[in-house]
Amino acid sequence: MLTTIDKMPMRSRATLSLSSPPSSHFHIAVSILLCWLMMAAIQTDAAEITSSDSAPAILPLTVESDIYNLGPYVSYYEDKNSQLNFNDILLEKASPHWSRQDTDVPSFGYSDATFWLSLDLKNTQTRDTEWLLELRYPVLDYVDVYITEGFHLFQRYSTGDNLSFYSRPFPHRNFIFPIQLQSGQSLKIYLRVQSKTSMQFPLKLYSPSAFQNQNDKANILQGLYYGIMMITALYNLFLYFSIKKSRFLFYVAFICGFSTYQLSISGYAYQYLWPESMEWNSWSLPMFLSITLLFMAMFVSRFLNLPEHKPRTNKLLISVAVLTLFAAFLQTAIGYRFSIRFIILAILFSITLSLILGIQRSLQKDRSAQYFTLAWLSSLLGAFILGFNKFGMIPRNAFTENSLQIGTAIEVVLISFALGEYIAQQRRARALAQMETTRMEILARKAKEEALEAEKKYSARLEVQVNERTSELQNALKQLESANQRLEKQSYVDELTSLFNRRYFNQRYEMEVKRTRRNCTSLSVIMVDIDYFKKLNDTYGHLFGDLCLCHVASILEQGKHRPGDIIARYGGEEFVVLLPSTPLEGGLIVAERIRGLVENTKAPQPTEGPLSTEPKITISLGVATLHPDSTESGAELLQQADEALYQAKESGRNRVCVAPSKTPIDRH
Repeated sequence: MLTTIDKMPMRSRATLSLSSPPSSHFHIAVSILLCWLMMAAIQTDAAEITSSDSAPAILPLTVESDIYNLGPYVSYYEDKNSQLNFNDILLEKASPHWSRQDTDVPSFGYSDATFWLSLDLKNTQTRDTEWLLELRYPVLDYVDVYITEGFHLFQRYSTGDNLSFYSRPFPHRNFIFPIQLQSGQSLKIYLRVQSKTSMQFPLKLYSPSAFQNQNDKANILQGLYYGIMMITALYNLFLYFSIKKSRFLFYVAFICGFSTYQLSISGYAYQYLWPESMEWNSWSLPMFLSITLLFMAMFVSRFLNLPEHKPRTNKLLISVAVLTLFAAFLQTAIGYRFSIRFIILAILFSITLSLILGIQRSLQKDRSAQYFTLAWLSSLLGAFILGFNKFGMIPRNAFTENSLQIGTAIEVVLISFALGEYIAQQRRARALAQMETTRMEILARKAKEEALEAEKKYSARLEVQVNERTSELQNALKQLESANQRLEKQSYVDELTSLFNRRYFNQRYEMEVKRTRRNCTSLSVIMVDIDYFKKLNDTYGHLFGDLCLCHVASILEQGKHRPGDIIARYGGEEFVVLLPSTPLEGGLIVAERIRGLVENTKAPQPTEGPLSTEPKITISLGVATLHPDSTESGAELLQQADEALYQAKESGRNRVCVAPSKTPIDRH
């Protein structure tokens, strides 16, 4: 870059090199960049720490909190073929596939699938409450929300970035859905999301007052950001009119283009500028990104004087920017997803290339190029974090989602320093008398650096201590979670046989009876009893009786028809087998298979009693079926199965009987 220093006599330049130490502005710029780098590292670590926290299945809404981060409570189902509708989800046809992500914000990158999210809420307060559900990612194409209680649909909302802004139930840049819960009421909320953009679901629940406070704070911060961008643009515009250098004008265009892109991606533009222009709204993000990249390339070309020093690199930089503009115009033909990915990769490439060029000029001790390098390093870091975030490689949070915004805010400040340095270089030729002042400034800077270094060491030690305490707390939480899981398992599992107990069977039985009525299918029940169990106990001892119970339990598990069948210890030596969606013929087949396995399997060896005779274990089984057209209740079905079991025992044991028939079915 040509400056007035290049035109000075050799002696004057030698004198200037001694009298022009690094300015305080440069160290402010370095400090800003260091803070930016530390913030990136700290925020990434924080996201990783919070991602391992566990959460209960149902979120209790209490009076102690008015803001909830819903990420840990949300389950998701990826409908890869987009075939399921709301009724399919409500009837739990996809229930085996519900999953959770161990992150505060579920994120899946770019995907053609339709994502279903589910969330359970319970109002534990003694009064009716009102809440606002926020999906803080305003560029999702289609968002459907279903609010249900049991199988009853209370409310449905349909909105999205591809629909009119006025389709939103709440006029806001993000997707806001009002929810009302009565005292003690439990609701289940389903969200259906389909979009060509990155699949990210930052969900939060606010009380109306808390939402208003958060919204006011967010508006203030956004106002500060756009204020900084506008002031910087006006500042460089005034410099252009006074100096008449095109680099200032291109930089103003770059700031304006990027600010407009931020207005679009944050939802402000759709809310206030084009609320009814759905097609333009979908075009705006790639379009403004490509325009911003074009002006950035023109600015870098002029600022680093690339046409003179690096003509081939200059052509490459400009060509990439022009290609992104074509990709934005052709997004309908080539696809939005390909277009936006190409533009993001082009931006990362262009910023990286600009950074390399800036480093090369910085090594030549060009102060304005050093500012430029710091600025582009900040922008590159923000762009990479945003890119990894959009491709689902790092978690989504307020920091990663706004990383490019933060990076460019720092960048415009540092570039303003760089452009200011360009002007200052022309003035330094007349500032030779300030050598002594500059020397004192160097001493003060060194003292400041030493103080910052000491503070940095202290902060590092403190961070290590905090990480150690955090690790201890996480281990304690994991142990507590493991203990809770074991306790819950013990409450539903029989301790001796490891089968489900009667309590679990009763709960599951009621559900299966209702499902059978709803789906018009058959439900078969098999009651099983060990023959002459009391005699075995009296002859060989209670320890052998326990071995017999475990022996029969393991055979029942082998004889299951399907993974969804339920086997439970019903009491004493009695077991029950629940066969959903199984007619009477299937129940008989399963019962006979179980009976044969028990009869033909060698019994455990007793440790006491008469050892000369080997004990023989057999079972009797009663089968009853609830048909689709039957009017019998669940209790009556169990009674029929029990009567069939009694009939099998009365008919000689080691056999299968069917209710309501009184004739035993002998399967010997």
